[in-house]
Amino acid sequence: SRSDLRERSHMVVVGANPKAVPFTLALSSLNDVAIAVGGEDGVLRIYDQRNFMEPVVSMELHAGAVGPLSWSPFVEGYIASGGQDGLCTISDAKTSTLLFKHAAHIETITDIDWSWQEQFIGQLVSCDANAMTIWKPRNAFWTP
Repeated sequence: SRSDLRERSHMVVVGANPKAVPFTLALSSLNDVAIAVGGEDGVLRIYDQRNFMEPVVSMELHAGAVGPLSWSPFVEGYIASGGQDGLCTISDAKTSTLLFKHAAHIETITDIDWSWQEQFIGQLVSCDANAMTIWKPRNAFWTP
C-alpha cells in the first residue's frame, strides 16, 4: 500500500515454512529484545528482535498449534504457553528447558497468564472453553 513506509529490505517473513506459520506472539517485559512466536506446528520460537533470521530458541512443546503465550513478570526467560492439545507449559527460554507441564484441561487453551502480585509469585491462571484453572507448580524450579 502507499501508506506503508517500510522498506522491503527490512521486512522479515517469520514462518516461511508452511508448517511453521506464526499463530501467536508475546513481547517480554523483562528483556527488551526477546519476542516469542508460537507456531501452528506446536513449536515455540524465541527471536532476538535485532535479528529475525533464525530463532535463538526453538522448542517443540505442543501437539498442535501453540496458543496463548505469557512471559513471567518476575523471572526473565520464563514463559508459559497453552496449546490446542489442552496442555499448559512453563519453559525457561534462556536454557531451552521445559520446566513443567500442566494437564488439567481437556480443550484448547484459550488464555494463560501469570499473577502479577508478589505474594502469588509463580501462580498462573489458564482457561479453555469449559474451565478456568488457577494453579502453581509444586516442584522446586520456582525460587522467588
